[in-house]
Formats: sequence, C-alpha cells, structure tokens
Amino acid sequence: MARHRTFAVLTLTAALSSGAMFGYISGASFVLQEGYGLSPQGFSLLFGVNSAGMIITGQLAGRLAGRVPMRRLLAIGLALSGTAGVLLLVAALAGLGLPWVTSALFLMTSGQGMIYPMALTLAMSSQPTFRAGSASALFGLVQWIVGGLTGPIAGAFGTHTLLPLAVTIAALSLSACLSGGVLLRRVH
Repeated sequence: MARHRTFAVLTLTAALSSGAMFGYISGASFVLQEGYGLSPQGFSLLFGVNSAGMIITGQLAGRLAGRVPMRRLLAIGLALSGTAGVLLLVAALAGLGLPWVTSALFLMTSGQGMIYPMALTLAMSSQPTFRAGSASALFGLVQWIVGGLTGPIAGAFGTHTLLPLAVTIAALSLSACLSGGVLLRRVH
C-alpha cells in the first residue's frame, strides 16, 4: 500500500494537514491564554466555534461529494488551510491582534473539515476492497505519528509567543498543499 502512489500521496497530504491540526490543539490554548490574555472560558468558546467550522465544512463536503469531484473538495480544504497558515504567520510576524489570529485558526480548522474525509475517501478508493482494513489502519497510523511529533515541536520554542505555533501550522499546511496539489497531479 505504501508503494501505491495515489494512496501514499493522499496519506502524506492528510498527515501533514493533521500535523497542523495537532499543532493547533496542543499549542493554541497556551499561546492564546498566556500570550493574548484570553480567559479559559474565552478559549473554550473559541475552540467550540472552530470545531463548529470543522463540522460545517465536513457536512458541506459530504453533501457536495456526489456533485463536485472529491479532488476539488480536497483542494478547497487545502486552500483554506494553507491560506490560514500564511495568515497566521503574517499575524505572528506583524504582531497583529487576536481577531487576526482567531480568524486564521477558524479558517485552518474549517479547512480540516474537508481535507481529512476527502483524502481518506480517495485513498481508500485507490485500494482493492480486500485491503480496506489494512489501508485504513495505515492511513490512520500515519496521521497519529505526525500528530504526535507535531505537538512537542509546536511548544518546544515557547508558548508565550505565537511565532513557533504559526511557523508549525504554516509549514505543515503549506506542505500539505504542495503534496495534495503538486504530487497528486503527478500521480495522475
């Protein structure tokens, strides 16, 4: 399965994107509360709003999947996430305020709602049915490995500033865009 180019590229794309999400999950509470003074209740509300964005785009992608090619829906999710990564990095470098940061995080999490289900569906459909369990397990394992590595990296350079988190999210989101956009085109 790992040698199957389509499966491998889709798994890599989803893993990089998941890494950005795990960076957000592991580092945003510290950065937003310690660096921006957001209260625990405020962060909980923000986390809930971002989760709602992910749910809405996931549901939207599911409804559109029969009418819009799944590769296009994946590309839209990647574009949202990649744009968010750049906006977050600009916000960190320019010292922009909390509205810019929270908007970028909302875009990133909303993009995730389209990326993961589309990448998983496309990856699974590239494999014969007798490999379904193994393909699903490998796809999920790679996501968890990248996610597990991302959390410590996002926090290793400090949690009082947005820059390490922004660099992590931007690098992984843009790498996912590169993988999904460039490598997937070369496969087909």
